[in-house]
Amino acid sequence: MKQESIDFRIFSATREQWIQELVPQPVRGMRLSSYPQGSAEHRSALRAAQQWCAGIRAGVLRPLVLFGRPGSGKTMLASCAFNELAPGVPDRASSDSVQRAGTADNICFVNCAGLVGWLRPDQQAPTPAQKRNHLQTSFLCCLDDLDKHPAGEWGNELLGLVDSRVCGACLPTILTMNLSPPELAGRYGQVGAPLLSRLTRAGGVFIRLDGRPTHEPEGVRDGN
Repeated sequence: MKQESIDFRIFSATREQWIQELVPQPVRGMRLSSYPQGSAEHRSALRAAQQWCAGIRAGVLRPLVLFGRPGSGKTMLASCAFNELAPGVPDRASSDSVQRAGTADNICFVNCAGLVGWLRPDQQAPTPAQKRNHLQTSFLCCLDDLDKHPAGEWGNELLGLVDSRVCGACLPTILTMNLSPPELAGRYGQVGAPLLSRLTRAGGVFIRLDGRPTHEPEGVRDGN
């Protein structure tokens, strides 16, 4: 979906520190220029991710979906794309009027395997409602290991949130998963198939990765 071009700005060191807290340790600070390109597959994936980022900067707000074998570099590429855009995402116009989740104001990076606990009701701040609002309304969001989130009620809620971001608000969203799109649709039943259809209609960029990248940072193992 084409919108007005986004005025990306450079933020202070404080914002860079926010970003560093969100991204997995082994790939903190990595940009697309650092992504391993040892195979034709990874060079092609890198070009697609670069084009996606360029589109986001130009106001073409589409989802990015990375899928394939465990350890193939999905989380690394997702993190690089996230790091590429996150420093320039504008703060919310009126941060006092929004519910904040205790992380960066307008960006979000979440591993879906732990999202049930992240949204579980508790007595501490930020509340699950604040966290859910942050996930749903942050301009840039990465949901890592989408298929590691359990099916059933919690899975339906997660996919509903993705649906609201991608189709309702047209917000840039990066998704990674081990399952292929048809497998995702099968696992999540009546929710998965409509979500896949909407990701496609929203102009989603689908990138498949199967081989392990060369020279990968120590400790990076996505989708295990």
